[in-house]
Amino acid sequence: MLQVVSPPPPTELPQAPARIVLGVYLRGLRKAKGETLEAAARVVGQSVSAVSRWERSESPISPSALQ
Repeated sequence: MLQVVSPPPPTELPQAPARIVLGVYLRGLRKAKGETLEAAARVVGQSVSAVSRWERSESPISPSALQ
C-alpha cells in the first residue's frame, strides 16, 4: 500500500508579500539616490542593522519610522 507522507512544517514562516515589496522598494530608492545604509539610518533615526533588516524583509517597519 502507498503511504502519503506530508512534508515537515517550514522552520521559518514566509514573509508577507507587502513587506517584501516594501523592502525592495526602500532599497531601490536608497540606491537610486546613491545613499548608504548609514545615511538612511541617520535620516530615520534608527540603526544601520534595523534599516538593513527592513530592506531584507526580516523585520517590520514601525509606523513612526515610516513617517
